[in-house]
Amino acid sequence: MEYKEFYSELGKLLYAVAHSSGQVEEEEAKRLHALVKNYLVPQEKHNDEFGTDAAWYTEIGFDFSTFNDLDAKAAFDSFIDYVNEHHTALDKQMRAVVLMLAEEVANSANGLSVAEGKILKELKDKLSRVDA
Repeated sequence: MEYKEFYSELGKLLYAVAHSSGQVEEEEAKRLHALVKNYLVPQEKHNDEFGTDAAWYTEIGFDFSTFNDLDAKAAFDSFIDYVNEHHTALDKQMRAVVLMLAEEVANSANGLSVAEGKILKELKDKLSRVDA
């Protein structure tokens, strides 16, 4: 699995969750940063050619999507396309981590919105159909 690409796509997914309510809230961006720094980076052992921990690409993908005001549905679909192409690399534990991160971002600003609830439901459905 290309870890930089996976984490970039994960950043797009988390952006889609945050932006599904119409805009990315500051609390959502802060929560994403904390999750990357305190959860993903300590567990990831792969680095890019510059020595950057691959998990930081989650934040890069999120920030890129935010800066370019990507359509939330397009960002979500990009992640799902990646998962479909690389389904054998995403075991049950990795899918659980993806879902946990999405839920953490969704709940970080004023609780779970209806739009965030819908995107989380769709994500759960899509991930449950992945045959690793």
